[in-house]
This record gives sequence, structure tokens and C-alpha cells, in this order.
Amino acid sequence: MNNKTTLMRNVKLLIQYDGTNFAGWQKQKNGLGVQEVIESALSKICNHKVRVISAGRTDAGVHARGQVANFLTSNRRLSLLEMKRGVNSLLPPEIRVTSVSEVSKDFHARFDARFKIYRYFIYSGGVVSPFRYRYVWHFPWELDYQIMK
Repeated sequence: MNNKTTLMRNVKLLIQYDGTNFAGWQKQKNGLGVQEVIESALSKICNHKVRVISAGRTDAGVHARGQVANFLTSNRRLSLLEMKRGVNSLLPPEIRVTSVSEVSKDFHARFDARFKIYRYFIYSGGVVSPFRYRYVWHFPWELDYQIMK
């Protein structure tokens, strides 16, 4: 570990986002990724370029309720609460950092992930409510639960 790394804080984030209007988690050439938006906000409040590492990536239009990420910062001036409030004030309403904590230098969101949970919501039959259509896959026919087992 070099001297510069020793002075850095490793900060863990818990993130929620509605991915409807994003091209996925990762930075994209043709579209806006959630990662890019978060890095921009963190870079502003930390006063240096920030690179965020996530536990995983999501595709375009996919949502996350508990995305774990971490980043290194030399900023020791901001408390964790100030960091959380500051980043959320710069993020669009579709993205929220729900938790900020300082973790050990060797923590890595991707390599230290113990599990991931994926949930798929199927709305069978009828008309999908305009309040649900972004969060379900509409299958307008009756489901055959015996075949699905």
C-alpha cells in the first residue's frame, strides 16, 4: 500500500434506483449510466474525481433496491452524514444513496459480495396499473403454474 492510498478513506454506499431512464449501471457511450451520475455527484462533494466500484451491474431499464458500491476519497472534511446528504442533493430523484459507511481499506464491493438477489415480477392478465407498469412484466394470459414448477 503506497502512502497516498494509506491516507484515503474507503466509503461504502447502499444505493437504490429506478433504472427506467438509464442505460444500466455502467458508464455507456450511448446513454447515461447510473454509475456516471453517482460518480459526478460524489466528485463534486469530495472535490476530486471519484471512481465508484459496484457489487454488480444492471442492464438498461433495470432497478435496484440494494446496490452496494464503494469508492476511495481523500476528503476527510465531510462526515458520513454530510456525504450522504450532499450526494443525494445532487442526484436525480430516481437515484438515492440510503446508507454511507466507512469500511476497511481492503473492502471491495464486487469481490466481497456474498450474495445477490434478483426478483422478477410478472403481472398476469388484466390491465396493468400505470403505477406498476415500470416494475412488472405484463403477461396478459393465464399462467400455467404446473408447467412453471
